[in-house]
Amino acid sequence: MNGKPLDFIPFIFIGIDDTTPSVDEPPLIDLADVNIAHYRLDADHKHGLHFTGLPTPVISGYTPPEGSSDLYIGSTAAWVFPDPNAKASYLEFAGQGLSAIKEEKANLENQMAILGARLLASEKKATETSQTAQIHRAGESSVLSAIANTISSGLTWALNVFSQWGGSQDECSVEINTEFMPPEVSPQELTAWLQAWQSGAPGFSDQGLFDLLQKRELIASGVTLEDEQERISSKEPRLIGE
Repeated sequence: MNGKPLDFIPFIFIGIDDTTPSVDEPPLIDLADVNIAHYRLDADHKHGLHFTGLPTPVISGYTPPEGSSDLYIGSTAAWVFPDPNAKASYLEFAGQGLSAIKEEKANLENQMAILGARLLASEKKATETSQTAQIHRAGESSVLSAIANTISSGLTWALNVFSQWGGSQDECSVEINTEFMPPEVSPQELTAWLQAWQSGAPGFSDQGLFDLLQKRELIASGVTLEDEQERISSKEPRLIGE
């Protein structure tokens, strides 16, 4: 590099938690293990449903005559037994055992939803508070944030090596965005902010409220307070009731 021998190999490992060559456990390994268990239960469930739905005739009290042991089923065949106590029926499997398999499948699906497969679980109908929703999603994105930080560290090292190789002494850095879920704002929060701004509470000046709205992505990042105020002042006034 720059006419001097290298004292290191210009190669970087990027794992899950660090940039060492050690092999990390895949972050979705738990989900994969539960998915395999779900696959097995699903196969058992469908196998049981197959046999539950097949009609199986059962005959009791009938001894077939010698040389004739075939019985035919259908609209063109009739069974006539000499013994009046002989009975013919269809064996019916109630399938109570399948209920336990079905319940366990549902449990595994919920477990997979907790582990990250949110598409397998239906959304809750009840309204979730904003704080609860943020805590719920923070745990889901924590693993992704750790991976993103590791990638940022590895890319920063590689980019600096590339820059030095080209003869530059400038420090380079790469930072991947770790905000995977847009922060939600509840109507109650927004009302409280406006009331605090109107009452002149500390931290809720025009710029303070604007920064808070921009941080929660209600205002685009490239917009300034002056831009927003100009937009508001240029808006034609409207009469109440229009």
